[in-house]
Amino acid sequence: RGGTIVFCCDGTVRASVTASWYRQMGFAQVYAVAGGTTAWAAAGLPLTRGEDEPVEPLVAEALARVRTIPAAELASRLASARPPVVLYVEPSDRFAAGHVPGACWVSRSWLELRIAEVAADTGAPIVVTDDDGHDAALAAATLLELGYTDVATLAGGTTAWREDGRPLERGLTGVLRPPDDVVPAGPERSYADMINYLRWEEKLGHKYA
Repeated sequence: RGGTIVFCCDGTVRASVTASWYRQMGFAQVYAVAGGTTAWAAAGLPLTRGEDEPVEPLVAEALARVRTIPAAELASRLASARPPVVLYVEPSDRFAAGHVPGACWVSRSWLELRIAEVAADTGAPIVVTDDDGHDAALAAATLLELGYTDVATLAGGTTAWREDGRPLERGLTGVLRPPDDVVPAGPERSYADMINYLRWEEKLGHKYA
């Protein structure tokens, strides 16, 4: 949370609102570009055009570096005397919808900072999972860069695990701290969430009255 984050849009409003949300989440070094890309271009500064590099080549590169195991092998290893640590790296709401039994949720965005909470030993066996194997490959490649030596991914993710006739565990089991990656919306919000939002709106009204 100590890193510098700069938001930019074509003007000011969207970047400022997003930066405000991040400040409220505890990120201190958050900024918005005044005037956005419009002001940037008006100042004679260059803009990059076109689409970002597609993710697929990055996934292919990660898959080439990381060992992949089928569902049957993971099930066998989980039943062994030295079962691996199973991680799920996609958003917490998808983790709650179904994951390999016993898996721990670690957001891909926080992996570098929180991996030690579930696997302090860099020699510990780790199997990274997600829904289809793509995000898991990127996360596993990151773990190798961090010095973890026994890392694999589940081929095809939890989708392949389920299609192999194996059970999924549901709910927020295996979550070490309250999820902070998903903002509940509409009917997903609890009564307490609604009350807190109304209080925030009232304070905002008084602030700018």
